[in-house]
Amino acid sequence: MKCLFVFLVLNLVSTTASAQFFANDTQWGEAVGKKNSGGTKEPTDTRPPVTRAPVTRPPVIKDPVLTGPAVTPKVAVKYWAVFALDQSNLGGDKAYISLGFARRETLAEAEIEAIKSCRVQAKSPQDCKVAMRYDTGCFYIATGSRPWGGVGWGGAQTPQGAYNECHNREFDCAVPVYGGCAYAENDTSRTNIVEAAKLPYWIALSVGRGSDSTTKYIAVSSAAGKTKAHASERGVASCNRTYPGTVTCETITHFNTGCGWVANAKTSPGDTLNWAISKTKQAAYDRCQSDGSTCDTKVTGHCFP
Repeated sequence: MKCLFVFLVLNLVSTTASAQFFANDTQWGEAVGKKNSGGTKEPTDTRPPVTRAPVTRPPVIKDPVLTGPAVTPKVAVKYWAVFALDQSNLGGDKAYISLGFARRETLAEAEIEAIKSCRVQAKSPQDCKVAMRYDTGCFYIATGSRPWGGVGWGGAQTPQGAYNECHNREFDCAVPVYGGCAYAENDTSRTNIVEAAKLPYWIALSVGRGSDSTTKYIAVSSAAGKTKAHASERGVASCNRTYPGTVTCETITHFNTGCGWVANAKTSPGDTLNWAISKTKQAAYDRCQSDGSTCDTKVTGHCFP
């Protein structure tokens, strides 16, 4: 009986404690973070807020609006280029060279025009022949002459190169040069050329007395040469060819600067025809006339620039 009493008392105490526990925690089983049975809050999160970098996108660029007329791309025009030359007389005192150039869309047209251009200046138009034809690249020709005789030319793929080649062959070469490119837009200036110094040379004045069956005369010549001896040789040879009769010429002076002129008498008071030399035409003529001779007004000589 005593034992039953103790059991009942313990059971009552246990029931009361359980009831008190559930009565004091009405939030049991709810999410974490709510007020607990004692009324306190959960700890506050002190971490800094996460800041995201702004996304930068490139600006949208619109195509410009074309306000002008439609643009037509430049198309290269292909040509045939032709040189024609008359090289029938490249040496001697009366040497010359005639050159023609033409560029046309057909080979036949280019050849016709090049020969036509050559014949305009040729002394022997029938000797103008096609010398070169091309439809790619560029080519130029520079022509020149030598003070002591002879003419020639030099060719290259540029105007300056053609001029230099001509000069390297010992010619005083002319500007502008001839030529061009097979494509028009690739053409370069033919006048913008660095010119070389003129070739140095000597002048020899030669005279000789002669006669035929009825007439006495004086032969006179002025000739250029690469050297003093070369000029004298050419001068004497030219003087000896002046008249068909017998004449023996000699060089009376040679120079490579300044001027020299010879006036010769056509008639003289005595049996011997005279001549006179000076640095100006007028002075040479006046000296020739001074002994009463009648002198030729055609005075022979040369002046260096």
